Amino acid sequence: MEFFFFPTYVRYFRKKPMLRMVTAVFAAAFVGNMYYHLLEAKGSLLTANVDRLWIVLGPRLVYCFLLASGIAISMLRQQKLRSNRNTANTGGGAIARIRRIAGVWTFFAIINFWNVLANLTVVERGRLFLSLFGL
Repeated sequence: MEFFFFPTYVRYFRKKPMLRMVTAVFAAAFVGNMYYHLLEAKGSLLTANVDRLWIVLGPRLVYCFLLASGIAISMLRQQKLRSNRNTANTGGGAIARIRRIAGVWTFFAIINFWNVLANLTVVERGRLFLSLFGL
């Protein structure tokens, strides 16, 4: 938060709050996570083993992008829910809340496919991922 989110949030897109929030989330969740994973792959990084680095970091790149997208969408939806709650009180709160929680859990379970280490290229993993959905 302190290294990626807040500096981005404070510095960029002050007049466009939605873009400001999405940019700050991507700075933290995408850039920050990729930076962490790059440092974790220090063996391949130090030996300049680019092929191994891509095998390790390629799927993480997809994972971090999906993670940042999901967090940004979730934050924007939450802001919209808060503003709607202030103007109108809708019923079905508990069921809707359980559905949202289950949706978040399902999303993280699905994107975790890209977070698991395997000796597959990004393209091979992409084909396997799509085949899980019949595509």
